[in-house]
Amino acid sequence: MFREHDPNRFCLTVTMWPQTPLVPKRTNLPVVCVDLYPFFGPNDPNGPHTDATSRNFLRSNARRMIDAIGDKSAVGWVMSQCFVEIWGPYVYNELSEVISLPGSYLHWRSPTVAEMRWQIWETFRSSCKGAFVFQLASIPSPDAAVTRAKASPDVAWKDGIG
Repeated sequence: MFREHDPNRFCLTVTMWPQTPLVPKRTNLPVVCVDLYPFFGPNDPNGPHTDATSRNFLRSNARRMIDAIGDKSAVGWVMSQCFVEIWGPYVYNELSEVISLPGSYLHWRSPTVAEMRWQIWETFRSSCKGAFVFQLASIPSPDAAVTRAKASPDVAWKDGIG
């Protein structure tokens, strides 16, 4: 319906990697897009932690999407990662930097510039036709407690928060 009225634009739905292979089987969308955030925090139980496993996570899930598309008239895209996310309590300092508090952990670590570039290049090497980057930006509440700039709790991964 949208294509009839605006043939130069496409509609896409971003899906999580476990569900993405079902999208081309159950829909006729012209673009299938998977969100692949391969850089988990070192203590996160939800995903890969090493360079090798993070790279394999992106490669294998991009390939699963392309394989699921098969001969259908659709193309694959990847939404890649460009953010850090802490699960648990945190506050912001005067510079709007996130300060993790006891009881929290680094769910996704911020990828380096090289890792962000790698995600884009690997997307195209995986036979995908497009990419865009997801940037999670938490906005501090005006009434949120603001702390003085101080070191984050003494945990092994604190230097990776930025």
